[in-house]
Amino acid sequence: MKRFRPNGFLAFSLALVLSLLASAAHADAVLSDPGPGKRVIIDQMDRRVAVPVDIKRIVTFAIPMPLVIFAVDGSGDKIAGMHPRSKAALDKNMLGLMAPELKGSNAGFVLGKTMFKVNIEALLKIEPDVVFQWARMEDDIRMIEEAGIPVIALDIRTYADVIGWIRITGELLGKQKQAAALIDYHEKTLGLIRSRTEAIPETAKPTVLFLTRFDAGSISAVGPHRYYDFVVNTTGAVNAAKGLVGRGGKNVNMEQIMVWDPDIIYLGNTTDLQPEDLYTNNMTHDWNGLKAVKNRRVYKIPDAGFWWYPPCLESPLYLRWLAQIQHSKLFDDYSMLRELQDFYATFYHYRLEADTAAAILNGRTNLEADTPPPPKKASARR
Repeated sequence: MKRFRPNGFLAFSLALVLSLLASAAHADAVLSDPGPGKRVIIDQMDRRVAVPVDIKRIVTFAIPMPLVIFAVDGSGDKIAGMHPRSKAALDKNMLGLMAPELKGSNAGFVLGKTMFKVNIEALLKIEPDVVFQWARMEDDIRMIEEAGIPVIALDIRTYADVIGWIRITGELLGKQKQAAALIDYHEKTLGLIRSRTEAIPETAKPTVLFLTRFDAGSISAVGPHRYYDFVVNTTGAVNAAKGLVGRGGKNVNMEQIMVWDPDIIYLGNTTDLQPEDLYTNNMTHDWNGLKAVKNRRVYKIPDAGFWWYPPCLESPLYLRWLAQIQHSKLFDDYSMLRELQDFYATFYHYRLEADTAAAILNGRTNLEADTPPPPKKASARR
């Protein structure tokens, strides 16, 4: 009988596999006991990340995360750096009023005009204890970790990912109780809305169109997209642009919009356009023939602590707002103004004045520099 003898390639492959298994076992052993002053956080890539027990300086590439950190920790003191778009938004949103010190945070660690690539030299100068980065930026995560900084990878595909941001932040900062309260609000809101919209027949669901950009006459609408499909379906509507080829925002022409003729139009946070611009035809296209314009059903998506249009900490408020617009009789048992005020009192300990809350809900930021901030502390009223 011939005895099997592995050839050189097979022997090398076997040795490599055994080496990798040994390395993985060693890594698991190290992370189960990461050493003095450290502990383990499981991120949204299911990686075990060793981080300092005492977190003092956080840098976040993830644009929605400063508000999450602020809400969970009770302040923005630990945010040493944030994405340039997060910082720019502070001039218009409520986070900039609630935590004005964030306007001095570092935003120079993003490489050039890229969205999320790291300038490693600039990042090292900030001396963060931990960095939040999007999971898809694997090369950058590797580069940052090789420089000795732990990275928590985050995802942004589903609503569950948002809840994951809150949970991870609570664990990271030792604020699990506050994180649990926020998660409970998210889950209860989702349950409430689904319990009322699931039985709505398709014929009773309004068609909605999300317009995100108007640039030199071009128009961008949102077609199929995992998160936005979830938002539309959950709140009992149908995306008029669901038949667009490709995912996310796509350029469309006015002829196509006229064919869709949606019941409701929503204007995104990345355009300065207001409903009045469509009602008065203050644009390069004629909008008068559209059902949504004739019925005055064009709405500006609010920008409160953060833009409501993408996934964020305030997404439950966005779902409540959409559901009430689309099915006013089903959702007539709460006031969005009071809901917004109570959320700020409960989770930010901040008294949001009624006129400011109303301006936010009407798509007006009303947060110019000369607007005095309301008193910082408020008792929870929920």
